[in-house]
Amino acid sequence: MTVKISADSAVVTAEIEKLCHHFEIHELHHHVLTSWAELRNKLPAVVTFDHHTDILPAFLRYSESNNMSEDVGKDIVKDIVKDIARLQHDEHFSYALQQKIISKAVIISHTPAVTELEKNMQVLYNGEFSEDEPLNSKSYEKYFDMALEDSFLEQFIEFMPHENYILDIDCDYFKTFKSLAPESCKIFRRLMHEANMITVSREADWVRLLTFEKPSDFTPEYIISALGRIYNCT
Repeated sequence: MTVKISADSAVVTAEIEKLCHHFEIHELHHHVLTSWAELRNKLPAVVTFDHHTDILPAFLRYSESNNMSEDVGKDIVKDIVKDIARLQHDEHFSYALQQKIISKAVIISHTPAVTELEKNMQVLYNGEFSEDEPLNSKSYEKYFDMALEDSFLEQFIEFMPHENYILDIDCDYFKTFKSLAPESCKIFRRLMHEANMITVSREADWVRLLTFEKPSDFTPEYIISALGRIYNCT
């Protein structure tokens, strides 16, 4: 288990420092690549919890804005730090798979895959949402409350790796206080404790936009601290 905080512009409070020293915390989701690359010799899988699927091709926006071919990544992927500057927050799984940083991506998401999946990507989705209602409709609150409950996650167990994996968490997966106070979360705790590494992305703007709670109270810092308490069973 990695035992350091890697915080690129993230706010690290004293509580997070105490509870979450085993998390690698980043501001934007694609920045986790620098942490994942530390384990590339093991070629781990990644299990991610995210509101979005983040399955767009690597360098898609960069190639479009610079009038370049979509396979630009084949020519420029030399340095992860430099490449991150050309990536967007929903292109990192594609990059990590192409560069053999990870072996596969298992994505537990509140939204379905709307583009073709690359090889070794899998989206696990069980939301039943109406096109006539926004995802932050109050009618969906009970669904989001179940985010970490065993009764919700057990449907995905057969698709989750049991060894050599990174647990990756985007804070915008959580929408309610109750989602971070599950009655039973043995599955998620097992994922935490058996992971080679835990990466967390704050994605503060998305947390603010998607939460059902008062944004000033339901912050990335609150979410990360709550995850730390779940890990430590406090």
